[in-house]
Amino acid sequence: MRNRFSSALSIFSQARSGSSPGQERVFETLKGNVDDLMHDCLTFEQVISNFELHKLTRDHMYLTMMKDHETHLLYKQSFDHIAEEKELLNKRMKELNCRVSKTDV
Repeated sequence: MRNRFSSALSIFSQARSGSSPGQERVFETLKGNVDDLMHDCLTFEQVISNFELHKLTRDHMYLTMMKDHETHLLYKQSFDHIAEEKELLNKRMKELNCRVSKTDV
């Protein structure tokens, strides 16, 4: 698109030679409008680039959060399992201590 604008401005510049003052004003106005349009296009491209970067960053953060959440759930499940095993082992230890104390008597 920028190449088309550049070539159009080049054609207008060539056409300007030998033009009347009225035509000269029209060319200047047109050149200003094309410059404004190019500036707007570049601004738009910048906004789109920033949006895409923001979207990629957000997607990356979301995936990271999902992985962290999955890891958290796995750790919680493991800790719950360990707590159950610890409770079971403590219960067995109490039973064994009771048996030992009964046999000592």
